[in-house]
Amino acid sequence: TCGAETTIPGPMFLMLLLAPTALSDSPACRPERDAPIPRISKAQNTAAFWLNRLSDLERNQVLLPPSVVSDLNRHLIAEKATPDDVLAAPRSTLSDRRAKGQLRIDRFLTGIAEGIFLPAPDALAEASARLKSLVKVDELRAVHTGIDLRCIPTALPVYKIPVDTEFDRNQCSGLYLGEVVRVLGRSKDGWLYVSAGHSSGWVAGGGLTPPLSLQEARTFLTSPDRVVLVRDDGPWRLGASFPAASKSHGEPHLIAPTPAGLAKVAPPSPQSLVRGVPELTRARAFEAAFSLVGAPYGWGDVHGYRDCSRYTHDIAAIFGIRLGRNSVMQSLAGSDVVEVDGLSDVDKRARIVTAGRRGLVLLYMVGHIMLYVGEIDGEPYAISAISEIAEPCAPEAPDGPRERILQTGRVTASDLEIGRGTSRRAFIERITRLVVFATPEGLPTLF
Repeated sequence: TCGAETTIPGPMFLMLLLAPTALSDSPACRPERDAPIPRISKAQNTAAFWLNRLSDLERNQVLLPPSVVSDLNRHLIAEKATPDDVLAAPRSTLSDRRAKGQLRIDRFLTGIAEGIFLPAPDALAEASARLKSLVKVDELRAVHTGIDLRCIPTALPVYKIPVDTEFDRNQCSGLYLGEVVRVLGRSKDGWLYVSAGHSSGWVAGGGLTPPLSLQEARTFLTSPDRVVLVRDDGPWRLGASFPAASKSHGEPHLIAPTPAGLAKVAPPSPQSLVRGVPELTRARAFEAAFSLVGAPYGWGDVHGYRDCSRYTHDIAAIFGIRLGRNSVMQSLAGSDVVEVDGLSDVDKRARIVTAGRRGLVLLYMVGHIMLYVGEIDGEPYAISAISEIAEPCAPEAPDGPRERILQTGRVTASDLEIGRGTSRRAFIERITRLVVFATPEGLPTLF
């Protein structure tokens, strides 16, 4: 699935612990790297394929008007389905922050005792010392250069056993150009404890502007005349949003973070952005989602890549929807939430297709979240950032089916039969919740 998914405090260690896989020396059962997703054609990995199956009305229907998006965001913050509003006064005390940091360290310690985690030498001691020296700070800053958001205050890694160095469990997220953080604490040697709205954690201190006033930060985040990135363009990332400044040769300049503070800068290529926050339609969402096909998978944004929940987070951000940073929080974040746990595969397929007719749908299962894109002959399909999948080997072993790991490591479309006949089970079997972003008639469930 998504593999190792980034999560945050509370759900921080509600990770998908993958079942052990019985492998054979047979070539048919050996793990495969850069493996294609089975049963997916090149055409099915394009937005055009799925949009051409819809009517003009279905493609371009506004699913959530801007006023409803604002209501939804306020609701998600109130219900803690989005962790925080960085512009609001901090609700936690210094004692709360220390306790939260100690809880994270204690969970790693428990995992070490149980043979689950293997930290780098001195990692936990280093983190504990920084936590003890934490002093209260309250500053707003913006990110001008991509930086790592660490779960505990150390750059040293923590791995799950068996070790895969691409899955550092101390990597909570990345922070990118245009994000605003609230600095809530500083260690003696300069590590900062920050809330990024979608998650919280520690940064080593670089990559942030000098402190901003509340008014500067508010204007930067909420100015109505905005430019929104609808595809990646170097350091400019899909989903990022900036105030428009002035026009040069017909193109708006932007206000963006720099090492000296907020400043007017030249925009990225015109093909990467739109003027104004776009309204949510299937066409716009699918075009953004499929623009990332083939983009590398990265647990916790390692190397600047995306895992499954960062992928859906960034797509939603284009339309002003504020999702949390992990799949658990995102699974509660729709204008409507449909529980399907315990239903038969047939009933789940029917519920997914019905929900897809109402609006944009995220499909959630423990450890993974996907964007539903349509159905073919009643079989639902989705797109997501996938680390790896399991498939049965043939022939079956005398003591039951053997399986192998396909390391896909990228954004791709898939059906929901992936994993059928393995210890991980098929996606459709594992889906427990549908997250629907629907037209206003779907809203009374939450509002």
